[in-house]
Amino acid sequence: MPEKSLKRLVALSLGISITTIIIILLLTVNVNTLEGLRKCALPFLILALIAHMVSWCLYSLNQMVILRPLGVHLGFFRSLKILLASRFMSIVTPTYIGGEPLRIYLLYKEKTDVGGAVAITIMDRVFDAIFFFLLLVLTAGTLTIGNFVPILLLVLILIFVLFFIIFKKLEWVKKLVLPLVFKERWKQKVEKELENFQNGLSLMLKHKTALVSSFFLKGLSWTAEFTVIVMIALGLGLPVNWTSFFFIQTVMYIIGFVAITPGGSGITEALMTSLLGTVVANVSLIGVILVIWRVLTFYLDVIVSGAMGMHVISEFWKGGREVVNSSDSDARR
Repeated sequence: MPEKSLKRLVALSLGISITTIIIILLLTVNVNTLEGLRKCALPFLILALIAHMVSWCLYSLNQMVILRPLGVHLGFFRSLKILLASRFMSIVTPTYIGGEPLRIYLLYKEKTDVGGAVAITIMDRVFDAIFFFLLLVLTAGTLTIGNFVPILLLVLILIFVLFFIIFKKLEWVKKLVLPLVFKERWKQKVEKELENFQNGLSLMLKHKTALVSSFFLKGLSWTAEFTVIVMIALGLGLPVNWTSFFFIQTVMYIIGFVAITPGGSGITEALMTSLLGTVVANVSLIGVILVIWRVLTFYLDVIVSGAMGMHVISEFWKGGREVVNSSDSDARR
């Protein structure tokens, strides 16, 4: 991807987000907003920032742990760099789709085969699904938001079923996928990576301690991330029901994963504003909460992950072909 195109995507993502926030502020700000800002407690905002950074660190540790069964030993900062680079690509692509290919490529460069890297990435998403499923079950009784909960639970169950089919019924997947591949050498490559994927999952599932530890760290990472907006609300002097705040964020993230705008920009702000309206009594502060939350969890990510990941992303677009060629050579052998 040319650097100019990447910059356009960043500008588009930020532009949609900022425009949406301005509209929301115009609709929610009044004289009570200024009074609420005067009472804002800075220590809580600092805690919100720390919670977000702790989330990064826990996610990095999670990746380090899940890689060890495959014989890959990443250092903490290298692991963090991979995650932040993939985060940047997620921010600038619709439905967050750009982050995973970059992460797979970077894990491949750490001596993980492509199938194993895909298995780790999918396992990571399975952990997300399990965590969100548990949160929905535990917190769904706190609020009534239309018919969202049954639909979201159904989506998560379908993810589990798909994961089971890929893992347990690989021959079915081969029969379905391979006829769609026209070139014989590509068929060999796809078949090889499907087998690598299954072998990677099998290897990880044999290391139950690593799996449990990884899931625990992923859960803690999400908990720290969900705490950010709670700290912001507390800093503005609002009463907080932790369960309700965790529930609305679970709903928001699940829906946000399929948002068609780059990084969910615009859709995330509009959806979160609607959901905050169910838990925040003081409507005049909803826009302020949204701005601070997006600054800490989105704009900060754009700056930090962009600074750390731009050269990695350029390397990915230049060197990504090496992965394909390497896999082709292996298949021909």
